[in-house]
Amino acid sequence: MRIDRLEAEDTKSGLRELAQRFGDDVLIIANTRHTGKNHFVFAVDDTTVAAGSLWQQDEPPLTITSQASAVHFALAAEPAANTGVPEQARPSVNVPADAGLQELSLLMKTEFESLRRVLRESQNGSARERATAGFELSNHLEDAAISARLMRKMEALTLHCTCTSDARQLLQEFLLENLPASTTLPLEPAVHFLVGQAGVGKTVNAFRLASHLQEQGRTAIVVGYKPTRDGTWTQLQLLGAKRGIDVYQAAEWSMLLSIINEHMGHASLIVELPSTLDFTELQRLQNDLTFANFHLLVAKDTASTSSRGFRQGTGLSFASTWITRLDSPGACWPLVETLLETRTPLLFAGAGPLPASPLITLDKRMLAEEVLKEIAD
Repeated sequence: MRIDRLEAEDTKSGLRELAQRFGDDVLIIANTRHTGKNHFVFAVDDTTVAAGSLWQQDEPPLTITSQASAVHFALAAEPAANTGVPEQARPSVNVPADAGLQELSLLMKTEFESLRRVLRESQNGSARERATAGFELSNHLEDAAISARLMRKMEALTLHCTCTSDARQLLQEFLLENLPASTTLPLEPAVHFLVGQAGVGKTVNAFRLASHLQEQGRTAIVVGYKPTRDGTWTQLQLLGAKRGIDVYQAAEWSMLLSIINEHMGHASLIVELPSTLDFTELQRLQNDLTFANFHLLVAKDTASTSSRGFRQGTGLSFASTWITRLDSPGACWPLVETLLETRTPLLFAGAGPLPASPLITLDKRMLAEEVLKEIAD
């Protein structure tokens, strides 16, 4: 902190100049008028003075003692014109110079030491609060199995937070801004391909989608394409019989085209693709069936790298993303990282292993609230 001085025509112009140069960081110590000018004594932070000092480079810095002397001189030497009393009739300031300087110097030193102490305690307190908040947030994110890359991003976002609730608010705003938006399912007859890794729930969600369309008064058919698991066709037949949904099996490409051509236009076909289908054939499906909708199914407890192959460097595109196993106790942050890397819209979420469980319309606010449950106060 440094003490500086300013000479101005009057009080108003002096205050205006101080405000323009230093803003709210200036502390006015004294304002006296003599020799037809207003003389301000003020204190500012050293960095503020360096940026806009009123002193010339060859002038010495003010000290408490020298400024006390200047103030004492200003009080003692103020012209008679300012008081309205003739100079020869004005009483002198009968204060011994040494005593006045000592008293004023001591007072100023005490006040500035007190001000420094208050500022230091405030800065230390803010630093402790930020460190505590950051430490607690990091622990929460580590428990949530978040990746190191996303951890660094979240820590940067919450660097200046003073409590966990503030950090959670910032994270919510970040998620709402960057997660994909929602889309809606067309109710008119269409072809829907369900794509995803083994065990993600393609069969169950195929029948959930068919039931959803039937509830809307539409006809829906489930097709198993190139089933590879033992008992897959039997499972499709049993589920179709229980739900009142027609099922078909297409063991090869020509059979799939035949089923699509037969039913397209008056029914929605929901095709479950096997997890063993290579990207080349999946790309051919997308190129040849440009009218079809391809939906990527991702489990809530998925690892952030598990479905990356479906999105990066393959040329594949998807009409929507579905979140399965929403009731899974697994960490949700890896899923969030997966979704942050794609702009594919959100559509449905599903919970539980039973086809009778309804599909849930999914939006990013719901997902943000779900993932932020893992960051408690």
